[in-house]
Amino acid sequence: MMKRLLLISLMLILGCSLAFAGGQGSSASSTSGGKTTLRLWSPAITSTDADKAAYDFMIAEYKKQYPNVELIVEMTPAGTDYRQSYDRALMAGNAPDVTNMFPPVDIQTRGKNGTIRDVTKWVDNWDLKKQGLVNTAFDEALVIDGKWYAIIDKLYVAATPYNRTALAAGGGNANSLPKTWAEFATLGSKVTDVSVPRFGYLLVGMEWNAWPFTPWVWAAGGEMVRKNADGTYKVAFTEEAGVDAAEMWNAMVWKYSMTQKDVLRNWDDLADDMATGRAVFCWGTLDTYAPLAYERYGVPRDTYGVMPVPAKDGSTKQTSLCGGEVWTFNPRATDAQVDAGWNFAHLNSFDPTFLEAFWAFQNTLNGITFTIPGRTDMTQVKFGKYGVGWPAHWAKEIDEISKITKLEPYCPNWNDLKNILAPYLQEIILKEGITRDEIRTILNRAADEAYSSYPQSFKK
Repeated sequence: MMKRLLLISLMLILGCSLAFAGGQGSSASSTSGGKTTLRLWSPAITSTDADKAAYDFMIAEYKKQYPNVELIVEMTPAGTDYRQSYDRALMAGNAPDVTNMFPPVDIQTRGKNGTIRDVTKWVDNWDLKKQGLVNTAFDEALVIDGKWYAIIDKLYVAATPYNRTALAAGGGNANSLPKTWAEFATLGSKVTDVSVPRFGYLLVGMEWNAWPFTPWVWAAGGEMVRKNADGTYKVAFTEEAGVDAAEMWNAMVWKYSMTQKDVLRNWDDLADDMATGRAVFCWGTLDTYAPLAYERYGVPRDTYGVMPVPAKDGSTKQTSLCGGEVWTFNPRATDAQVDAGWNFAHLNSFDPTFLEAFWAFQNTLNGITFTIPGRTDMTQVKFGKYGVGWPAHWAKEIDEISKITKLEPYCPNWNDLKNILAPYLQEIILKEGITRDEIRTILNRAADEAYSSYPQSFKK
């Protein structure tokens, strides 16, 4: 899961500008013997047997419900870059008519370069969305000039996992978790005991630091970037909220002494620290730590929980960061094919009867996944009813963080901006006694580097 989230963090705007106008027509003839045809890609040959079995389960149910649709199911092409595989297939006229392979951060570019279809007509007539039952975390990324180019499939959410046993050992209570930075700092200091060792919070200071830093900026009421009128983006972590977040990170190290000693510790070691109870709170996803601790050390799953990133104070909100996948449609698909593809997406992501049957089937394989459904009223059903062997509190906690989550920024060169920011954040957290003005100056240096390095994407 964490690797998947990292992949999503790296899935930034494609630089391609493919000339698909004047192509070969629809990806498949829209009708065959009176039936609408729908081309799909099945899991790749490298996929697990469980993934393939789950896909076959979906296909069988779709065929039963929609017998007038003729499915053309082809294996996803081999190769490491699925984006290029899709683009090559699109140019050749044999791309899937509907797919959930893309993350939401791809949609702005793909909608503009014509590699996915405008589905506004279908979204405008979507009863579930009108009823407020569709998760809105991705919405802004899926709309271009008022037109919809994708719909949500599922989410992955990163927030603040915690070790309940370590928390209790330090005098904390899982029924009274911190909601603000002040509460978090007080508790973090209280539970830290270097002689055990036990640390209040594992700070991700290594080169991925801009990823977890993002929701801390949000929790202070700010943004990492803001869109300009001309389509470029202003670097916004230099604003007061960004300074607040950086100052808090530094304070957790030096003022509150609640982090691990080596704040640049690599990710694998941080994960192991969390799995062995050497930390109470950390950053990431629940399914990174709980399975690792259980499989490697036999630690019961009930040991772990997850809470939002705390809010700066009562004037701001707790938050979490998400990525995931969306459903997109072939730009050459006919309306009939989009209808068929829409029904396929709806069945697999929003039909409650099918979802429950599918999760029950997954439990006959390797169990359900940690992904959060795009349909908001099915999260607790999935984790509470079908999370076989899962602690009861997981369903409530995962549901909570999924309802307050925000999509990671999707502007061009976002990943490059994170790479630029990383060493500057390290400079901030490693300096004892740093002043607020010094923090602001360092963040401005990072912004200036982004402006000079990527002027086509970032502008003051």
